[in-house]
Amino acid sequence: MGFATSLLLALTCVAGGVTPTKTVQGVGVRGDPNTITDGNRASEGAFWVSPGSVVLNDTHAYLQIDLAQEQLIAALYLQADNDDSYLIESSLDGVNFSTLAHVQPSTDGPGLRSREVVLQLTARARYLRISGREGDGRYAVSELIAYCAIPQTWPARITPPIQLGWSAITEARMATVRLVLAVAGVLLLGWGAWLKRSGRTSKKRLRDSLLVFLGATSFMCFFNFGHFHFDRFIHIWEHYHYYVGGKYFPELGYTRIYQCTAVAEVELGFGKQVADRKMRDLTTNHLETTHDIVENPRSCTDHFTPERWIAFKSDIRFFRSQFPPNFWKESQQDHGYNGTPAWGIAGRLLASLGPATERQLFLLAALDPFLLVLMWLAIWWAFGWRAMCVALIFWGTNHPARYYWNGGAYLRMDWLAFSAFGVCLLKRDRPVAAGFALTTSALLRIFPGFICIALVVKILAEQIQEKRWRLSPSHQRLAVGAALALITLIPLSSVVANGFTAWPAFVENSKKHLGTPLTNNVGLRMALAYEPSTRAIVARDLKAADPFQTWKTARLTAEHRTRFQFYGLVVAFLIFYATRTRGQPDWVAAALGVGLIPVAAELTCYYDSIFLLFALLWARTELAGIVTLAFGAVTCILARILWWEDDLGLGVTLATLVTVLVLTWLVGKTPKTDVTN
Repeated sequence: MGFATSLLLALTCVAGGVTPTKTVQGVGVRGDPNTITDGNRASEGAFWVSPGSVVLNDTHAYLQIDLAQEQLIAALYLQADNDDSYLIESSLDGVNFSTLAHVQPSTDGPGLRSREVVLQLTARARYLRISGREGDGRYAVSELIAYCAIPQTWPARITPPIQLGWSAITEARMATVRLVLAVAGVLLLGWGAWLKRSGRTSKKRLRDSLLVFLGATSFMCFFNFGHFHFDRFIHIWEHYHYYVGGKYFPELGYTRIYQCTAVAEVELGFGKQVADRKMRDLTTNHLETTHDIVENPRSCTDHFTPERWIAFKSDIRFFRSQFPPNFWKESQQDHGYNGTPAWGIAGRLLASLGPATERQLFLLAALDPFLLVLMWLAIWWAFGWRAMCVALIFWGTNHPARYYWNGGAYLRMDWLAFSAFGVCLLKRDRPVAAGFALTTSALLRIFPGFICIALVVKILAEQIQEKRWRLSPSHQRLAVGAALALITLIPLSSVVANGFTAWPAFVENSKKHLGTPLTNNVGLRMALAYEPSTRAIVARDLKAADPFQTWKTARLTAEHRTRFQFYGLVVAFLIFYATRTRGQPDWVAAALGVGLIPVAAELTCYYDSIFLLFALLWARTELAGIVTLAFGAVTCILARILWWEDDLGLGVTLATLVTVLVLTWLVGKTPKTDVTN
């Protein structure tokens, strides 16, 4: 009977995919399940959450296809998120399923990627079921096609539909848009510089119009032309960490957010989902299970009053409802809340205005865009609209600091605004306010303090050269502004944090994180420690408790081995910087001082937005604008070539260091007056 059925099915098999005639069933999924059998795949590399994809919340979620009748299955085409594996099962009765294929992750790049599978033995199936397995837990399927016979053209070539209008804008297409805008900016500024060198001023109105167009388009480009995260405006992951971490800092500190979340979930009735779930122990940064904390809830609840614990549980219930289940579990493995006590002044007070709601989170997420608009207005005021447009092009088109990382978050760009305010105030000769703004930026996120350090180095170098050991009146006012920020914000932040131990706790937390390498770090130190044999794609072990622990250990070992080279290069750069900024205005020294950040610090890639301050050097020499926009374009090109984060981090680091050296040399040899724009 089985042989006869198989023969009949083989005789009736026609070229093309086996088309289901009934509705696709989805369990634990987001999106329309029927899109995975409509014959229209997404663009290769499209963002995993796209209009044509279906998200599977966890490994228990699945999509089940009814083929209407028994069919032969000889080959499969799957387009799904790149870094996960997927189990495809078959069944004749819809109850008993057996493995048909285990489709492995793709190595072709990030986003939705195609895989083709030829079965060793042709199978009979009435039902197909697909579910996510190993990987990062962000399971998404955009297309699944079963073939009763291997097509003549194989691997399958499925042409995605031509999309127009709003739905045509995807994460993959935005990468192309960013590259095009960055290159267009380089060409436009290069054209202007060539005309100026030739002694001509022709087409000035046209060039100005194009500059405004590119600047405005790049501003919208940062926000993905209103698509934001392609599923929502708010970055819920960031909000969970900074809203909860800031609001309940007196109880949670820097180490208890995941522990107390687990205890709250148990009391809310989610004990089965919490039991033995992996979470990061923020005292060690190692992945552990929830078993101990669930067995001993008082290690968390003893830090709360009854009223505060009730409020905390209510907020956790809200945030849990905003996450897909598997995404929520993954959020418990991040690196916690890391805001400084100074960030907590506004961070805690604003979050404490009421319980967490969608409306409140939307209003809090709107703070960053508001600060960014103020920042761009300040740049216009200090440098003029042309320099503002040049900076906008870099900010909106560079790949590492795109909206994906911190867009729609809760006060995650305040440090950037205050850094820019400081440089703008220096340009307009407001040293007291400039010192206050730059120091505030450093207190909000620490690493902008390297701008202050660079300014101090420049001032000391000038004093040594001139044999003058007293600060100039302008530098005295700059120091007064910095002191005002310190004596105001440090005590106030300690009061808001309910204790003067907040800053020592922050220092300990920072030491722990400095000893935990991340794959998306950028900086000289990671470049020196990079080894092809221990790259993340080689060293990771998806079956281990922490898949990247081997990689982290190798990276720390390499950093220790290269520490003296690192220290030597930092000192060499400071000497180079001091010689090139001597005699330059303080605003120039501050903008170039941004270069000390990637040299001396190791930061996650999204902080690269600080390099928009390089673009302001266009006011000193137009070549600086060209170099900065070329740097942004290179990051876009690298993102198309390198998609593993540590490989991309190396490429971006090298491009950054070259840019820093070129700009420091270039601006240092220019006249001490600004160009006429």
